[in-house]
Amino acid sequence: MLNVKDFRVLFIYLNTEMATLVPINLSVLALCLRKNGFEVELFDTTYYKWEEINFEQKKVELLQLRLFSYEEKGVHYKDSDMHEDLVKKVNEFKPHLIGGLLVLKGSGLFCLVNATNMLLNM
Repeated sequence: MLNVKDFRVLFIYLNTEMATLVPINLSVLALCLRKNGFEVELFDTTYYKWEEINFEQKKVELLQLRLFSYEEKGVHYKDSDMHEDLVKKVNEFKPHLIGGLLVLKGSGLFCLVNATNMLLNM
């Protein structure tokens, strides 16, 4: 039988690019699991570039936000492939359970389907 301390949970947060960060409910759940001895990790898609214009940049175009630069604030996109990184995370962490939250806008569903297919074909 598997010991709780050996049980690994991977959360996937399929977020739109550079949008609001990890929701509080996922953070609280991860904390509760950790406090009860589970090993928990997160794969977050927030910093991957996969949209031509992200949601925050669209707000600038609609005059809802002032023009800004992520780089000036020290925020940078990851320069690796999101799908390859997810497969690597799963292979290295070897989770017993994968769960997640997603924001489906535009190509978000496409990314989720691709990631799921890649995991199933491992």
